[in-house]
Amino acid sequence: MELRITKPQSGDFSEILLLLKQLWPHKKSNKRVKEVFIKGLRSLQQEYLIAKQDKKVVGFASLTITNSLWDEGNSLYIEALVVDKIHRGKGIGTKLLGRITEISKKYKCKSINFDSGLFRKEAHSFYKEQGFKKYNAYLFSKNI
Repeated sequence: MELRITKPQSGDFSEILLLLKQLWPHKKSNKRVKEVFIKGLRSLQQEYLIAKQDKKVVGFASLTITNSLWDEGNSLYIEALVVDKIHRGKGIGTKLLGRITEISKKYKCKSINFDSGLFRKEAHSFYKEQGFKKYNAYLFSKNI
């Protein structure tokens, strides 16, 4: 039952996709997700982490390092953070956030930021427990 936080390989994608479907239950299409995932594996600004337990992927995080005018330096943005629903409450998310914090320090980031769906109340409680503050903001998006 050893838990390891590590970087994924392309062969981990099918298990990661199952986790992303838990995170994004309303997303209808996943056609290009693998292509984007493979591109991210090669990116210098992006990092992925997986939590593996008994050779099974039970957690995933997608991170992007940005040069932020607001932060006056580097900032780390969490694009996705998900733990398999049957493994939640076991410290996996805490361990992923610990590694994310280490990565943010490696890149000399001034902050860690993310957005979270309004319906994800349990996740919001978890983030607050981890020291994150909620800002009154909206996420605006436009499909192109």
